[in-house]
Amino acid sequence: PPAPKIALLPGSRLPEAARNLALLTQCLTHMPQPVVAWAAVTADLYAQLSHWAESHHWQWREGALHRGDRTIYCYDTAFADILNTCDAVVGMAGTAIEQAVGLGKPVIQICGSGPQFTYRFAEAQMRLLGSSVRTIGTRPATPDLLRVAAQTLNDLLHDAAYLAQCRQNGRDRVGLPGGSAAIARQFREHFLT
Repeated sequence: PPAPKIALLPGSRLPEAARNLALLTQCLTHMPQPVVAWAAVTADLYAQLSHWAESHHWQWREGALHRGDRTIYCYDTAFADILNTCDAVVGMAGTAIEQAVGLGKPVIQICGSGPQFTYRFAEAQMRLLGSSVRTIGTRPATPDLLRVAAQTLNDLLHDAAYLAQCRQNGRDRVGLPGGSAAIARQFREHFLT
């Protein structure tokens, strides 16, 4: 089978997003199998990735982070494409996680040191979004928790029943695709004609 496609969502606010990316990339290095990984980052974080890579023991070349046999492709303009194409998400974000759940994706959340993405935020988001979201740990991630997150991700990628449950949960929690277009159409019909 092809390698699983994983989206990394570090959030949008610097410097927290850069710290979150460090945790997400560490988690990925613990995956027991090769994966295709894409990080959806902001333009501000993307501009810093060469320096970030150097300080976190990755190599930055041709729009990707490289370490050993791991490669993480980084994009600042492909968020929707990444979410639509991925098999699962490892994230430390708010609205981006909600959108992933709406698309039926399983999500692993890792807690950071904040100020935005802490266990308190992750736990509230997990309650809101249901069974598609699993938060690993209750404190900022440690190396052991990152290994647990990687193993949990690997396990859920091989659980067909859980993946089907995530697709149904996305429809139940967020609705079917096309909501924005329907709202725009209604707005146009009622206010612009």
